Amino acid sequence: MSRMTDLVKAAADALDDGQDPFHGAFLLDNGVTLDECFTLSELLAVGARLVAFGLENPTLMLAAMNGAQMATAYQNLNDALGKMR
Repeated sequence: MSRMTDLVKAAADALDDGQDPFHGAFLLDNGVTLDECFTLSELLAVGARLVAFGLENPTLMLAAMNGAQMATAYQNLNDALGKMR
C-alpha cells in the first residue's frame, strides 16, 4: 500500500469519526507534509465528486459494477445513510 493510500484511508476514518482530517492534530499525528496535504485534499474532492455523481446517476453507476461490487456498494450506501439518520 502506498503512503497516499494510507493517508486517504486515515482521512476517511477521521471523517467517519466526525474529525477533520485537515486539523493540525490529524496532520501532525500522521506526519502529513504540505505537498501531501494538497494531494489529499484533491483526492478527497475526487471522491466527493464520484459520490455525488453516483447519487445523481445510481442506475448508471450500478450498471458499471459486477454483482459483488453492487452488493458492497449497496451495503456501503446503506451504512452511510444509517449514520446520517
